[in-house]
Amino acid sequence: MADTYVGEKNRRRFSDSGRQVSRWVYEKEHGRIGEGRIVHHKDGNSLNNRPSNLRAMRRSDHSAYHARKRGL
Repeated sequence: MADTYVGEKNRRRFSDSGRQVSRWVYEKEHGRIGEGRIVHHKDGNSLNNRPSNLRAMRRSDHSAYHARKRGL
C-alpha cells in the first residue's frame, strides 16, 4: 500500500495526494461516491477502513446521525 499518514480529525490519508483512504477503499469496493455524500465508519473508528465498516451517506444524514448520538 502507498504511504499514508493520520491527518485532521484522525483520518488516514495518502501521503502523495492527501486523499482519504476510507473514500478510496469505499470507491474501489462500491464505485464512485455521488456528490454531497461522505464515507461513514460504522463502528466509529475512523482508522478502521475495512470495506465492511464503510458506508456512504448524504452529508446531511451523517450530521443528523451524529447529532442523535450526542443527544441533540
